[in-house]
Amino acid sequence: MQPQSVGIRTLERLLEERREFVDEQTRITNRLTSALKEYFPLANAWFDEKASALFCDFLSHWPSLKQLQRARRTTLLTFFREHHCYQPRLIEERLAALQRATPLTDDAAVIKPKALMVEGLVDQLRVTLKAIADKGGVVGIIFAPQYIGGRQFTDVARHIEHAVQVMGEDGVALGSDFDGMVPLPQGMRDVRDLKKLTQTLLDRGMTVRVVEKVLGHNFRRFWSEVLA
Repeated sequence: MQPQSVGIRTLERLLEERREFVDEQTRITNRLTSALKEYFPLANAWFDEKASALFCDFLSHWPSLKQLQRARRTTLLTFFREHHCYQPRLIEERLAALQRATPLTDDAAVIKPKALMVEGLVDQLRVTLKAIADKGGVVGIIFAPQYIGGRQFTDVARHIEHAVQVMGEDGVALGSDFDGMVPLPQGMRDVRDLKKLTQTLLDRGMTVRVVEKVLGHNFRRFWSEVLA
């Protein structure tokens, strides 16, 4: 048997190491969720995906409900926009929930130790996320309705936005599965509609730089590094 190429063996090792980091990521996010339940449950409610730069940056800015409620509306809107959150309705729902929110506890003996623990866990999570990103992996987004949470063309764009929030703009690409996926989302026929998807992402607020990365630059970079 011919030995596998250096590129393929390197890719296999990278995948093994990445799996180990992902396991560590899961342990950290589970501890974060548990700590926040005791004094800041709103943070858990706002973010389903904890393993993201968005979640880390949010907790670094506002590690408690009291600090979050002091933030100006414009500050929060800017924060979400800079973190690729392109869902105005969801953002408004979060801001409305913030106005209604009441502290789970006012006991400083609970809040301060837990907030310090959260700060330390966020630091660990950042390091782990960077380690995963440094492996250079790219996730291709499938268009199949059963995987994107909806059957509409716009659900594809929404899923891509979510992936960018979680993995960053350098880790997302198009997978599509046009070669046998049934059925396609409503409003999408084949590759001819990628132009429409591009315009939809731009109309929802995604920058040209990020759209270009998702449409092809990220995959090109990945394969150029693996096959170099």
